Amino acid sequence: MLRRASLCILMLLMLTGCWSRVELNDIGVSLGMGVDQGESAPVRLTLYIARSMGGGTGASKAGGDPDWVVAREAQNIADAMREIALASPRRLTLHHLRVVVVGEDYARAGIGELMDFIGR
Repeated sequence: MLRRASLCILMLLMLTGCWSRVELNDIGVSLGMGVDQGESAPVRLTLYIARSMGGGTGASKAGGDPDWVVAREAQNIADAMREIALASPRRLTLHHLRVVVVGEDYARAGIGELMDFIGR
């Protein structure tokens, strides 16, 4: 009986907790996105990423730049996003994207790929 009770308690302890939690310090929040035709590739993707979310904390408190603007050129938007994600120490997220700027040359060729990417 004691063995069954200890086994039940052990199983209950293993079921608690958050297995897939993501800390705020591990997320790169993208606030702005720019898409245009690249010089050496069909697509140039530029992201404006907030490095610190609190006022006066993190990089800005240490005297560093609180923002990160990064651009990559690739064959399509997904490849450019993948290259930016590889360069970033944080897991990038587009959930808080506030603005998307599309260049005229890219827009004339069609924005279907961009709409599909943002929709996903």
